Amino acid sequence: MTETPSAHHRRHPIGVVARRTGLKPDLIRAWERRYGAVEPGRTETRRRFYSDADIERLLLLRRVVSTGRGIGQVAGLPEAELQSLIADEPQGRAVEGPGKAASGEPAEPFLSLCLAAARRLDVHDLELQLERASVALSRMNLLEKLLVPLMHNIGDLWHKGEIRPIHEHMASAVVRT
Repeated sequence: MTETPSAHHRRHPIGVVARRTGLKPDLIRAWERRYGAVEPGRTETRRRFYSDADIERLLLLRRVVSTGRGIGQVAGLPEAELQSLIADEPQGRAVEGPGKAASGEPAEPFLSLCLAAARRLDVHDLELQLERASVALSRMNLLEKLLVPLMHNIGDLWHKGEIRPIHEHMASAVVRT
């Protein structure tokens, strides 16, 4: 790899950025292409390399998006404004770090919202809540504290006769996608 002036400051490959931010590489690339959230440097072979400032901005954007705002609404805002949006949120809404909300039990609100959406057979809302959870939670927390309990709860409700098989089928289809 040939050193370029920006290569010195932009030294983190996307895998490192994904681990540090809790964002999936595909999501990072989408935020970059669609919304201009960050502008990583490139090597001569076109590989992305991110700076520490890029990582901090992605973490900040992740926290703001976890409060319910769309990335399209906030991607172009300066850091000070993003910080202000986070500060204005009620305690426990903004994500403090990868997979950890200020409330200490980040999956609980998502679990309740997902169960409610499944009971209503609301595919769109279930997809929306899972998308928000995938931004707010680490992959492990998403699986262990949201998806597994969600499907167990739905199975228990079905077994008790409180919901019908169609509810489980819809939830399973959404979770698979």
